[in-house]
Amino acid sequence: MKIQTHHTSGRSGGRNQLGKVRRFGFTVTELSMTIAAIGALALVAIPGFANTQLRSAFAVCMGNQRQLIQSVHSFAQDNQDVLVPNSYRGPDGVSISLVGGGFWAGADGIKVGMTAEEALKTVQDGFRKGPLWPYLKSTESVHCPGDERMSLRRVGSGWGYDSYSKSETIGKTSGFDLRRGFERIAEVSDPSMSFVFCEEADPRNYNLGTWVLGTSNPGWINAFGLFHDNGTMFAFLDGNVGLHRWRDARTLRASTDSMKGIASFSWAGGGARNPDFRWVWDRYLHPDWKPLQ
Repeated sequence: MKIQTHHTSGRSGGRNQLGKVRRFGFTVTELSMTIAAIGALALVAIPGFANTQLRSAFAVCMGNQRQLIQSVHSFAQDNQDVLVPNSYRGPDGVSISLVGGGFWAGADGIKVGMTAEEALKTVQDGFRKGPLWPYLKSTESVHCPGDERMSLRRVGSGWGYDSYSKSETIGKTSGFDLRRGFERIAEVSDPSMSFVFCEEADPRNYNLGTWVLGTSNPGWINAFGLFHDNGTMFAFLDGNVGLHRWRDARTLRASTDSMKGIASFSWAGGGARNPDFRWVWDRYLHPDWKPLQ
């Protein structure tokens, strides 16, 4: 069964028939109530998750990503509409590079010989230094229960705790592929088609950097996390969270290898003829985005 969220422009933004952007305001409270209702409906509508453990992991993961989206909006409200950048100045005035999934301080100290407890503490310390910590106050918010790398992989060889990465399109970019990203919420023409977070299983012990797609030369770069029966959870700027299941065997192979600690960056299969690639391309909006030819 293919589970795919259908996104349409709603209250938070859209385009009129002339192609001009419409903007509508909403509060964090309204956003919270809306996405909670969406989450409840999604769980009822997923009979394919017969296994109780899978259903539980799905529910917790969906809740995590809803909290992350809420924290992004809360951060923006407190910072003149600014989306989480790739670096920020912490409470002590020190500039911090947000290399962990593109939204927290990272865990560069993880290495072979560490215990899993030591590695986990390194991740937790890095997340507490990030800009979203004041709005979440829980390191569990970055871990999907379906992500088993922490128990299946050795530290230094594909071990991982954090399950989510921020799209390179959201916030001031690192310049790895994109020339420009959306720096403020008001710049995003269609929040319902702009994903902020996706599940990733970086083989380098934590999600190093944002999730990136090749745009100047269309193609895959980063793999996905397959934590829900060959599906990946995405969280969109409008607050919607949904699962997408992949069709192409190359997408599944690259992501499976990545979860095993095997590097699978820039794998083959990216292009207009691949439905997986086109699906992501259409939701990887940025200021210079153009339809895939």
